Amino acid sequence: MDKMESDNLRTASLYINNQLLSRGLLRNGQTIDFARPDKGEGGLEATMGRVMSVVNDLILRRDVCPHALSNFLPKY
Repeated sequence: MDKMESDNLRTASLYINNQLLSRGLLRNGQTIDFARPDKGEGGLEATMGRVMSVVNDLILRRDVCPHALSNFLPKY
């Protein structure tokens, strides 16, 4: 992997972490190293477990939000 690609991955990882943090999706404010998941605390397995946990939380929110928002949408 060249330096530019590595920089792009780090930038994307930082962006995603900021988005997840701002939405309260990272437990204890601990970021996920998407650019180098094998270097995260606990290694690759632990990092992938954290990613799956975030994805699960997103799915659960998606399932809940449409029902909660339906009260605010105009009726046609």
